[in-house]
Amino acid sequence: MSTTSILAVSAALLVLGSGAQAHDVTRHSHGAHGDNVVLVSCYRGPWEAVIWDRPNDIFIETLEANGLSTQDAIRIAEAVCRDPRLVGDRDAMVKQVQKLVREVRRG
Repeated sequence: MSTTSILAVSAALLVLGSGAQAHDVTRHSHGAHGDNVVLVSCYRGPWEAVIWDRPNDIFIETLEANGLSTQDAIRIAEAVCRDPRLVGDRDAMVKQVQKLVREVRRG
């Protein structure tokens, strides 16, 4: 059975957000910049291995809506969704998105 994971991540540089997977939707963000939300949404195939994993459009679109170029948004989304260390680890996904966004914004 395939699944889709969705996390709400604050796009502000140092703001910590958390979220949920589909069917357990909770959104929570900390800090003064909670308005900028990135929805981390990855398609997971039916296998344990990262084979078909890819970002859903909403992930890329919300990165772009927060000021990232299409190229950077795709690169970040692909990196997060295709990293086998992040599969099933929501906190690690949030931290990785924040790290990659900070790196892009620093140039």
